[in-house]
Amino acid sequence: MKQVAIFSAILVALIHCVSAGDVPSQDIARPSKGRLAPVEGKRFILSLTSMNWFAAYGFCNQQNTTLLSLELGNADNKKKEFKAFINLYHLEDHEYWLYGSRLEDDVTFRWGLGGLPISYTDWSTGQPDNAGGQQRCMKLFKTILWDDDNCFSKYYAVCQKY
Repeated sequence: MKQVAIFSAILVALIHCVSAGDVPSQDIARPSKGRLAPVEGKRFILSLTSMNWFAAYGFCNQQNTTLLSLELGNADNKKKEFKAFINLYHLEDHEYWLYGSRLEDDVTFRWGLGGLPISYTDWSTGQPDNAGGQQRCMKLFKTILWDDDNCFSKYYAVCQKY
């Protein structure tokens, strides 16, 4: 009975917030430790747990999206929007998988599996370094610069909507 009362109070508070127009412009609730759904905005979806690159690729596929690709550098509006998105929800302390990998030929980094070769690069200093000879997937450092890493390492998925 106590749980029903708590649920009812939360529901009333949510209805009041929506009717008062207090919903953030990204159309998502404020993040909390107990979130049950991915953090979703107009352009991005973030996973709640870290996962390897293949799981992140599949996670984004299930959302009808792709992993994030940042093709245009600092002038890229998508990059600016992503920075604003993670800052708004205090998620800038995480590292995220990017759409790029060199899984096809072990030499050329491409967007997606079998996609176009990456023409613009925004690697962090000293990257890609293929440390240990196993770094074939791209991730985003906290600095929003690229790094190559082992595809079985665990980072958060960031998906971009089409």
